[in-house]
Amino acid sequence: MRYLVIICIVFTTFVAQAQNEANNWFFGSKVGLKFDGFTKPVVQYGELNTLEGCASISDSSGNLLFYSDGSTVWSRNHQIMPNGTGLLGDESSTQSAIIVPHPTQSHLFYLFTVGSTQIPTGYHYYTIDMTLNNGFGDVTGVSVDLSGDDNGFDWSEKITAVYGNTCNTVWVISLVRNKFYAYKIDANGVSSTPVISEVNFTASRLSRGYLKASPNGKKIVAAHQGINGSDNGLYLYDFNNDTGEVIENNITLFDRNTQVYGIEFSSKTNKLYASTINNEQYKLYQFDLTAASIKNSGIIIHQEQPAFRGALQLGPDLKIYVTIPETYLIGSNYIDVINYPELDGVLCDFEEDYIFFGADNYVMQGLPPFIQSFFYENEINIVNPNEEVSVTSSDLELCLGDSYTLEGEDIQGAIYQWSYSDGNVVVNLPTPTPAHQLTVNTLGDNTPGTYTLKITTNDECNTLLIGKADVSFTAPPTVNSPTFLTTCDTFDNDSNDGLTTFNLEESITDLFTGFAADYEVYFYLNDNDATTDILNENSLPVFYYNTTPNQILTAKVYRKNSDCYVLGQLQLGANSGQNLNAIDVQGCSETNMALFDLDAQLESIGSLNGLPNNVDIQFFSSLEDAILKSNTVNGNYESSDNLLYFYASQNGICYGSGSFNLTTNPLPPIDSQEETLKLCENDFPIIIESSIPNNETNNYNYLWSSGEISNSKLIYFPQTISVNVIDRNTLCEITKTYNIERLFAPSVTGIEINVNSGTVTVLTSDNLNNTYALNDINGAYQETNVFYNVQPGEHTLYVQNSNNCEITEREFYVLGFPRFFTPNNDSHNDHWGIKGLDSDKYTVSDVNIFDRYGKLLIVLSPESKWDGTYNGEVLPVSDYWFYVTIEDKEGNSKIYKGNFSIVR
Repeated sequence: MRYLVIICIVFTTFVAQAQNEANNWFFGSKVGLKFDGFTKPVVQYGELNTLEGCASISDSSGNLLFYSDGSTVWSRNHQIMPNGTGLLGDESSTQSAIIVPHPTQSHLFYLFTVGSTQIPTGYHYYTIDMTLNNGFGDVTGVSVDLSGDDNGFDWSEKITAVYGNTCNTVWVISLVRNKFYAYKIDANGVSSTPVISEVNFTASRLSRGYLKASPNGKKIVAAHQGINGSDNGLYLYDFNNDTGEVIENNITLFDRNTQVYGIEFSSKTNKLYASTINNEQYKLYQFDLTAASIKNSGIIIHQEQPAFRGALQLGPDLKIYVTIPETYLIGSNYIDVINYPELDGVLCDFEEDYIFFGADNYVMQGLPPFIQSFFYENEINIVNPNEEVSVTSSDLELCLGDSYTLEGEDIQGAIYQWSYSDGNVVVNLPTPTPAHQLTVNTLGDNTPGTYTLKITTNDECNTLLIGKADVSFTAPPTVNSPTFLTTCDTFDNDSNDGLTTFNLEESITDLFTGFAADYEVYFYLNDNDATTDILNENSLPVFYYNTTPNQILTAKVYRKNSDCYVLGQLQLGANSGQNLNAIDVQGCSETNMALFDLDAQLESIGSLNGLPNNVDIQFFSSLEDAILKSNTVNGNYESSDNLLYFYASQNGICYGSGSFNLTTNPLPPIDSQEETLKLCENDFPIIIESSIPNNETNNYNYLWSSGEISNSKLIYFPQTISVNVIDRNTLCEITKTYNIERLFAPSVTGIEINVNSGTVTVLTSDNLNNTYALNDINGAYQETNVFYNVQPGEHTLYVQNSNNCEITEREFYVLGFPRFFTPNNDSHNDHWGIKGLDSDKYTVSDVNIFDRYGKLLIVLSPESKWDGTYNGEVLPVSDYWFYVTIEDKEGNSKIYKGNFSIVR
């Protein structure tokens, strides 16, 4: 009650007192209930005998009109209505029927039916005219098929209804496989065109279980109890009551492994209840629709075994009624109830055996569904009209003898009805003047009870607004008045003027006798401000700076969770202290955070103010912390720009206070990350600089590790060197280090040549990040050190490193020889020999030729050719091997080996 939330009251489109149309229920084995909305419903009896499906409707005053099991219609005198047999619903259907009044013609009603898994008749409606049959009603015309393009054989046993977002509209929704069919009913009757919405879950026609819209028209939930696992689960969807669309939001509360049958929303749509059945074990769950994870909020509020599936249904008293039969054919003599569906967990108060129907009368599986909007109360707050409606907003605990004015919205042309209940009897009260306000306890008799205001707006939608006040009385708290609050005059410019910042909460334990947790206290400048601020939204802040020495404030003291309060006086006093001086502290950082040495500042403050050694100093990052003496900071303290407060005490007694600024200055604008420079040998000497922008170099001082004090330095050889850059104004400094390395030309240690494949591999000893080219110093360089299909002959290799330093140049040759020859004396390819070498550059040894077994067959001079004979004998077709030694002019020699074939 103490915290105000300003909201706009949005008038929705629910018909006045529509919940009376749900006052008569008929279900099970000829049993029923009659509600009046205030007291416990009473048992009544009818002609309907059903295992599951049923429906009923009353007029706006709560008088029974007719009821049905989907195949037969009974009038209010429990006689079968003319043309009221052979309808296409089935009493074995979960929701065989639902009855919807025509929005603008009070004598017309629509009876919607769905078939069952056993008798799949599809989705239909009938029209009932209550002006016929002497006012007992008649089923007129023929049924209208609503199955659309879908096969009625596949239709589910599910149907629900809810008001639309505009006046005098209703949506009736049913389900086939994964399609929701929503038909709009307005002044023109039932629309012939459905709004069809597809969702992810597809259920077969064998799936039983309820379908419910939420009372506020924003949600749809479908329960599935199937023959096999694929037809089970509980799925929550969004519903657009303006367009009729069901919106998939991927909220699965139970998956295909759980059989769910009965479901129901609380009237405010804050909670969802669902019953499951598995091997005769019945469980009733509550889900919190306001939770971040609705699925994870599910808790069991009741379970029993053995039991069978059963329905859940909101009543006009906003309790949820629960059926739990013993088996499919054996019901229960009782109906259970959830007394407070809006409350969490066990607080919802599940009550077994709430109503007894007699030893020979049975509640079975089903309960009658209604337009869910019947159970939505458009609540207003009459205790505090500007405060949001909540679970506790109707609570009003007054002081003994106090009166209070309850207040509803002042609406021109509206009808106001006030009532009072002591918990047993409801009494309508005379209409007060003005009609929207009622003052309670005017005689001071301190009578507790519940006051209710019903406002019929008489606007286009004839909206009904309901407000309640649960009034109780308590003795007011006892206050010690006056109470004195004394502190030290600190944290301002004058420590002797009696003005300072007080923590008013420090006075609470002295204001009254008892536990502080049992009270709520608000402070004001005077009594008038306290009494006129009903919502306590203009009370003084907890940290209050007094305006006059020894100022007297008003304390407004409540008992916890009560509207009962008393006023007392609080006098503020400030003892003199000292204003202590401190210098501001500078910090340096690459970000907006820096480290500050508060230990050094501690010594500085002591020295600057000549403080005795026994004076203790504490630092705080906010005025609130300083006043509370909590959350001290010390040592190397990391902070952005901030004002720090410090408090000095001597032997626990206030000595003085002060403050100083923490200022974060930027470091010099260079990248302090260590940098490596790889330079070619001919790049030396090189000039390196600190990296300070040219237009800012005069703002800084420089110190190189080698002693120079300029922004740049000339480097002659590889080394590691650093420069310290200092801001001339802030003295913030940063160090930059350079690792300077020399890169040499690549060193080629060898060239490997595969004479058979023409593959050339270049070997180097260092600078492995090289690139390679053949025969063109300016040609295309490649990263790989292997060349393929190099033609026989002389070649020049060029190698350079990635920094494009000096190029290493090497000449090499690829030995050429035929891979085979055909010595058959046809003057074509009759001889074999090596080729491709310049005798001026290379010396070639004799060529030694061997057979496959290593036998030396012949030694050829470099210029000679072999005809494929050995000692004049023609050698057979086979592979042969050779080796030859080649030496260049520098004396570098290499043995080449290869093989070739004789082909004939």
